[in-house]
Amino acid sequence: MSLATVLLAGFLLGLRHATEADHLAAVATLASRADDWRHAAKHGLAWGLGHALMLLGVCGVVLALNQTIDERLADRLEFAVGVMLIALGLDMLRRRIAPLPRVTGAARPPLRALAVGMVHGLAGSAALVALSVSAVGTWSLGLLYVVVFGVGSLVGMGALAAAMVLTLKSRGVSIALPARHAAMLIGLLSCGVGGQMVWQIATAGRLLGS
Repeated sequence: MSLATVLLAGFLLGLRHATEADHLAAVATLASRADDWRHAAKHGLAWGLGHALMLLGVCGVVLALNQTIDERLADRLEFAVGVMLIALGLDMLRRRIAPLPRVTGAARPPLRALAVGMVHGLAGSAALVALSVSAVGTWSLGLLYVVVFGVGSLVGMGALAAAMVLTLKSRGVSIALPARHAAMLIGLLSCGVGGQMVWQIATAGRLLGS
C-alpha cells in the first residue's frame, strides 16, 4: 500500500470514527457546557487530542512488540467507556434538573474532555491495532496509519462539537428553552448509549472469563 493511500485512508476513517454513537454521546455532553461554538470546538479538539495520544501510545507499543490486545481486556475497556457515558449523561441531567451556580469555563483548559478522549482512545486501541496491521502489513506504516487516523478523529470531533452548539444556539436569538430540552435529551441518549454498551458486554460473558 502506497504512502499516499495510507495517509488518505487513515485520515478519512478517522473522520468517520468521530461520528460513532459513543463518541458523539460523550462529546455532546461535554460540548453542552460551552458558551459558544469556539468553546465547544476546544472541547471537541481536547477530546480528539486525548483520543489520538492514547491511540498513538498504546498502538505504538503494541505494534512495536508485534503483539495483540487480549479480547477480554478490550471488552473491559469498552465496558469502562459505557460506564463513563452513563456517568456523563447522569451528570448532565443533574445539572439541568438542579443546576449549580454557573462558572464560566471558557478560560480553563478542557481537561475533562481530554480525559474522556483518552479513555475512548484506550478502549479503541485493540480494534485499531488489528485494522492497521491488516491494512498496511508493516510496523512503520501501521504507526503512520494510527497517527493520521488520530488526526482525522481530532479534526472531525472539533468540527462536530462546534456544529452541535451552533444548532442549539443562534447569535442574538434566545432559544434557551429548546436548548434546555435538547440538553436533557443528550443526557438521556448518553445514558442510553452507555447502558447498551454495558449490557452487551456484560451479557457476552467475557468480562470475568478465564
